[in-house]
Amino acid sequence: MEFLRTGALGPLTFGLTPAQVISAIGMPLKKAKLRNPAIWNYGGLDVTLLDGKLVHLSLQFAEGLALPDGLPWEGWMPTRATKAPELQAYAARGKLVFVADPALTFHTQGGFTVGRTSVVFSRNVPGGELDSITASKP
Repeated sequence: MEFLRTGALGPLTFGLTPAQVISAIGMPLKKAKLRNPAIWNYGGLDVTLLDGKLVHLSLQFAEGLALPDGLPWEGWMPTRATKAPELQAYAARGKLVFVADPALTFHTQGGFTVGRTSVVFSRNVPGGELDSITASKP
């Protein structure tokens, strides 16, 4: 729930340096060739650093969400099979508003904002599938 509310994911908070990210969750599995922003992949988690600071976190559900060691998830854990009403009910328990976002919605996906995050559901299957939950520094 804290990730939805604030964008913080366990020890990962906006403004951390690359060394602090590595100290918290280890070395990334892959690094994009870009230098600024730097995009590091930790399986189901993408970390974006801009000007040496953590500015964006993205949970990717396409191939199953595998989080790095040292990154605890508290409470209910969504999966690729999670539907929008399930996530909406979870957000409501934490008094978070779940709002359709026209900027994230088009023929292949539906997008919503929840707290400090953006949520995207793929429309490739009936009822949709959870694609990603992302948070960016304000």
